[in-house]
Amino acid sequence: MIQDADAVCSKEGAGRMRFQSKYKLLEICDGNEWLQIDLKHAPGKKANPGSSCQNILNKMKNKASAKNGIYWIKFGGKGKK
Repeated sequence: MIQDADAVCSKEGAGRMRFQSKYKLLEICDGNEWLQIDLKHAPGKKANPGSSCQNILNKMKNKASAKNGIYWIKFGGKGKK
C-alpha cells in the first residue's frame, strides 16, 4: 500500500511504501524508519559500481539492508560483475 509522503513509519506499518514526489524517492517502512529505495543508482549496481566490496558496503545508507548477491566492482575504469 502506498502511503502519503508524511506517513509515519511504525511497527504496525512495516512493509508499507511511500513516494516523496518532491524528491522523487520511493521509501519502504522497516517498522522503525523509512528506507530509501534507489534501484538504478544503488551502490554496487552497474550505474554505480564500487571499487571493492568494502567500498560498496561503505556507500550503503542502511548497512542492515546489505545482502549476499551480485554487485558491480570497477576494475581499471570498467564495471565488472
